[in-house]
Amino acid sequence: FQSTYHDAVLAYYELFASVYEYQHKLHSFMWELMAGLYIPYTLESLLLEDVMSWDGAGGDGTSGVGNKGGVPGGGGVCCEGRQLLCEAVYLYGLMLLLLERHYPGGVRERLIIAFLRYGDRESVNKANLDQVCKLCKATRSGGVHVAKSSKRSSGSFWSMSSTTPNANRNSNKSNAESNQTDSLFVRFPLPPDLIQNLIHRLIVNDLYLQHSYAFPNLHHRSTRLARQASMLYVILFFSPNTLQNEAATMREIVDRFFSDNWILSPPQSGFIVDLQSEWNTMEAAQTALDNVLRLPNVTRLHAQNAKLCHDCLEQCKLHLTKNKDWKDQFVLDHATELLNLVRRCNVALRWRMLHRRVTNTEFANVICSTEPTTVATTDNHRHPYNPACSTQSIILLLLYTSTLELKLKNSFTNLLSTKQHTWSTSRDSAQKQTMELSEYFSGNKALTRVSRDESLMKWFSEMSHQISTLNHDRTQHISVTG
Repeated sequence: FQSTYHDAVLAYYELFASVYEYQHKLHSFMWELMAGLYIPYTLESLLLEDVMSWDGAGGDGTSGVGNKGGVPGGGGVCCEGRQLLCEAVYLYGLMLLLLERHYPGGVRERLIIAFLRYGDRESVNKANLDQVCKLCKATRSGGVHVAKSSKRSSGSFWSMSSTTPNANRNSNKSNAESNQTDSLFVRFPLPPDLIQNLIHRLIVNDLYLQHSYAFPNLHHRSTRLARQASMLYVILFFSPNTLQNEAATMREIVDRFFSDNWILSPPQSGFIVDLQSEWNTMEAAQTALDNVLRLPNVTRLHAQNAKLCHDCLEQCKLHLTKNKDWKDQFVLDHATELLNLVRRCNVALRWRMLHRRVTNTEFANVICSTEPTTVATTDNHRHPYNPACSTQSIILLLLYTSTLELKLKNSFTNLLSTKQHTWSTSRDSAQKQTMELSEYFSGNKALTRVSRDESLMKWFSEMSHQISTLNHDRTQHISVTG
């Protein structure tokens, strides 16, 4: 065993030790920040909305901090402070979630025992050994139930029980509360004030400022805030009291982030989360979800997304078949329309592909159905929508969207690569034609660059007619174009 698995056991222990080392450094930094050891910075200053405005230079005349989190193109707000704080805590929480999901407590304990028996103990930092054991010891739940891809089940982090969302939660409440006190998240807790401040910032701010350029449409709010919602889901594990007892806060969170999007895929996680199943033992969180996750609402969301999928499919097909040879001028003339189409396609696909993984059987029968869906409108009539939700339709829309994005990317890449040449050529042409106009008005030279243009002839003729009909005595408003 020692000769066969020595390297593997050592790698596992180094993994566990690395998680503790990250936690230790993060914990130390946060306490030092809150204690005021960093004179220019405090927790409050880093979390302020306007930490530093950037315009290419800092306020003291030095170079600026760059535009991470700001609006591209110049002028904006630098949000690096609160971004980095939220991301640091999120990554730590994600490590603990992955540790519990992929290496249950019994497995972790056996791996550490195997390392102590067969590993190279001389190279171990003995000061950290007890702390690593404390971090990795089994929880009361014994691990986290992880849903397989072929099953529609997902367990809560707080409970091994795979109860359905409609099951009686009172029987699991005591188990959830006891597991909270033994959770990986409370063994090395972060400062409570820090967690509450991060939760507040995630609720009230658009952390990555995507509202101004990435997803400006109001109906795309869930997609725009998806990354932020995933971070909030993980950071809330550090504050189980919020999930269990703070009904007002959870109602605000659900209304802002999860009212129409309750299936998450946290970045860098590799797993899907159904909040209805994940929070089924957390009283305040589940109550807030129950207010929005009702069958009529889910049916309405499904029908809206089905219609959007159908519309996007038709528009993509139209653009890809009608305009096979895309010219740069076509892309420039229709850039807004094409970019909005790509946004709608991605929003539609994201909702459909995530929510097909719903664990609630009643909701799954609606969302995964390929039968036509009817929705009541304001005139009390029920209109059927083409669901466009079959697997074939989703794959087809995915292929159309990727093809459209590739064409747009190639066109914009070509336009950007030739931008300098086009600008120089246009400048030289405008300069020459302006000089020729100047010489024409000298009365000694005729225009030589003018070619026959029927549309301009017609336009100038109509303009001449309109000028001839002008009457000084009539009070009418004439624009500069007639």
